[in-house]
Parts: sequence; C-alpha cells; structure tokens
Amino acid sequence: FDLLVQRAERAEFAGNLLKLKRLNNMKDLSMSFKLWKGLQSHEITALSQSIHRMVRLSKVYLDFSQNSNFDQTCLRSLASSLKSLKKLQKLHLYFFSSHFTNRDCFDVLSKSFENSPTLSHLILDFGKSAQATSAQTKNLLLSLRTLTNLSKLDINFSSCPSPDNLTLQSLAQGVTNLTNLSSLKLNFSECPRINGESLMFIANALKKLTALKVFEFSLTKQPLKSTFLSFTEALIYPAHLSKLMLNFSHSKDLGDKEIKALAGSLHKFENLEYLELNLSFCLKITDKGLHELASHIGKLQSLKMLNLNLFGYNKITPGGCAFLRSQIARLESLKQTNLNFPITLSSSGSTRSQLRQ
Repeated sequence: FDLLVQRAERAEFAGNLLKLKRLNNMKDLSMSFKLWKGLQSHEITALSQSIHRMVRLSKVYLDFSQNSNFDQTCLRSLASSLKSLKKLQKLHLYFFSSHFTNRDCFDVLSKSFENSPTLSHLILDFGKSAQATSAQTKNLLLSLRTLTNLSKLDINFSSCPSPDNLTLQSLAQGVTNLTNLSSLKLNFSECPRINGESLMFIANALKKLTALKVFEFSLTKQPLKSTFLSFTEALIYPAHLSKLMLNFSHSKDLGDKEIKALAGSLHKFENLEYLELNLSFCLKITDKGLHELASHIGKLQSLKMLNLNLFGYNKITPGGCAFLRSQIARLESLKQTNLNFPITLSSSGSTRSQLRQ
C-alpha cells in the first residue's frame, strides 16, 4: 500500500474503500500500519470508517507496531468499527512497540471486542512492547471475562520488559469464567519481572477451564520451584487435553521432585495426542526424574506426536536416555518423535540429535 499511494492521498483512498463492493463483501482483512510512517490520525479514522462498512468480515488482523500516531480519537473510531462487525469470529491485534506513547491505548482497544457475542478466537500479541505494564493491560485482560463464546485465546508477552505477576493475575481473572474455552496459549518467555508466583494464578484458572483441549504455556529463565507442584496438580483438571505444550527452559531450580509431579499429572490425559516439553538447561534433573517422566509418557497410548527437549543436562546418562527410548517404543500410535538429548552424551553418539519415528 505504501508503494502505491502517496501520503496526501491516503485519507481519500481510505474513505473510498467503502464504495468498492468487492471490499464490502470481504470476509478476511489483514492490515499492517508499521510501514505507514507518515500516517495521520484523521487518516486512520477514515480507514476505520471504511472497516465499519465491511459487514461481512469474520477475520481481522491489525498490526499497529512501530507507528506512534494513534491518538484517542482514531483509536476510539477503530475500536467502534471493530465492535460493529456482527460476524467477527477471529480478531488478531499486534500491539505497539516501545515507540508508542499512548498510555491508554489498551483500555480503548479493549472496547473493540468486549462483550462480543460472535468472537470465538482472540489473539493479543504485545511483542516486546515496553508499554505493556500490569497497570496498562489490567482492564484489557479483565475484559476477557465478557467473551462467553470464546473458544480460542492466544496471548503473547514474550520479551516484554514490563509485565509482572499482577499481569498474570489479571489474565487469570479474565479467563476463569470462559467455560467454552478449548484452546489457551500463553507466552511469557523472557519476561524478567514474572516469577514462579504467577504459576499459582494460572493454576487457579486451569481448575475452572474443564473444557480445555489445547494448552500451551511458556515461562522461561525464572525460579519456579516454590509453586511448581501446585501448578502440576492443577494440570489434571482439564482432563480432556489433546495437546499440551510446556516450556520451562533455563528454570535452574527445577529438580527430580518437580519433574516427578509433572509426570504424574500426565496419567489423566487419556486422549493426549500431542506432547511438547521444553526442559532444556534445567540442570538439577537426573536420571531419576527422567525415569519418572519416561514411565508416564510410555502410558500415553493415544500419543501421536512427542517433542522433548532435554538439551543442556549434565546429570543425564546414556542409560537414562535408553530407558526413555524403551518407553517411547511402547507407544503404537506414535507417528513422530523429536528428542533433543543432553550435550554431555556426545561421546555416545546420541546427543543433540533428533529421533524420528
């Protein structure tokens, strides 16, 4: 778009979008503002009004990154336009980078999906946003509880410097009553202000999400031991999980006791088809913990895909990995296995390699 339309023409072009019947009949809209360096507030408002006329839209993706020209007026216009889409089922918002200075942006844009009766899939990507503090995102995350028909929720805070445990608390409060939620994906990798205490908030939410079938959670480079057992106990509540992905890499305080508890939670998942565990550089885990994990994995008779990352361990022996392989061999339904072994096993020839079945 930037290559075709001069800045002075953008407002006219955006306003004329509503005259094109082909666009008015669109069901899928993807738009990125990050290259629109000279975009002005009134131009964004004109574009929002055009979106308002696309009444058939069911999927919308908007990328706001690296554009700081969103004031309250244009944000409210955009939120109102999105709110008016009566057939909207999937909404993906990629939020602002560190260049964005509007401190109330998240509150305003939460109105774009709040109380939506049709929205079934919501993706909120805060990607490295310095503005995504607990104070700024609290109301947005709490507004999730109004989405009673939501079935899929993806939230990405990875590498955001500002979120803290209160952010997780607001998120947990927002999703607790989403009884129709079947898929929940949360990424808090490399968020320096979040620690293991946040696992308690997620654990309490999981106890209410009994319809959950897909759960993905990432919390890396943080101490987790103090609350990890409570988290694993809560995992058994969504007993119908078919896909489980957990990333706790570089959590150096996790040991055999915690892995045993995690392994024990797997026995409830009779329908589990996909399992992905990233425990790389959890340096306190030994063969004892691996044996517990392998034994329970070997009982997952519905499992079709296994991804297990044990890279960086220095207390796992070739014998421990051999036992893991023997348990995997028991799974007749398994179609593909990806194993990343400890670097210390390089002399055995089984290190840093992938085993595929």
